[in-house]
Amino acid sequence: MNGMGGKAVSRREQIEIDFAKAVERAETLEGMAMELYRLAKSDLPQTMQLLQNSFRGSNGESFAGKGAKMGIALFDTADGLMKTARNMRFTAELIYRAEKAAVMLV
Repeated sequence: MNGMGGKAVSRREQIEIDFAKAVERAETLEGMAMELYRLAKSDLPQTMQLLQNSFRGSNGESFAGKGAKMGIALFDTADGLMKTARNMRFTAELIYRAEKAAVMLV
């Protein structure tokens, strides 16, 4: 049994299910990263420009500086999510291959 009252799942099927879930999670992280890249490239600069234009002197410059730092932080976070997604895919592939090989031996 699969622990949920359903039919029994073979080890081979479970390997496929686990691998698909890991890939799906990696894709979710990649989607989040792409959204952060988009925000950092277009939405944030436009918003910060509107704010900067609303203020004069040092206040406007202060907003510009904070916006630049925020953009860098968004890019860094997106890069981290992409790296995590790549590592998840790589690890999932290694585990998948090892488990498939182990099942073949049994």
